[in-house]
Amino acid sequence: MTRTGVRLRVSAVAGLLLAIGMPSAAGAADRDTRLADAAMTRDMAAVRTLLQQRGVDVNAPGRDGTPALHWAVRVNDLDTTSALLRAGADPKLITRYGVTPMSLAASSGNALGQGCSEPLWLLS
Repeated sequence: MTRTGVRLRVSAVAGLLLAIGMPSAAGAADRDTRLADAAMTRDMAAVRTLLQQRGVDVNAPGRDGTPALHWAVRVNDLDTTSALLRAGADPKLITRYGVTPMSLAASSGNALGQGCSEPLWLLS
């Protein structure tokens, strides 16, 4: 399959998930991106500080369209993942590419869930 074919297939899958009601992280250009951007740059101290602030949207995507929870899962940061989930991060949120936190954990082969205070099924 060509690269364009793969992109179209992923877009079709993401469209199907959106059609059945899965929330999307895409299309939120007007949102505050500081939390997700801090997670993307692995500035977990900033993530924790931002989680303490009133009005920070834990599900807002960063400039690249990826929410903070996805970044924390991707780098296997159990403490930040747990803090984001406790703060209300949506474990079922999908990116514009149809990626969920659980699919990131599975595809990267990380040990998310081992030693995490939140059960792994919260990401599914």
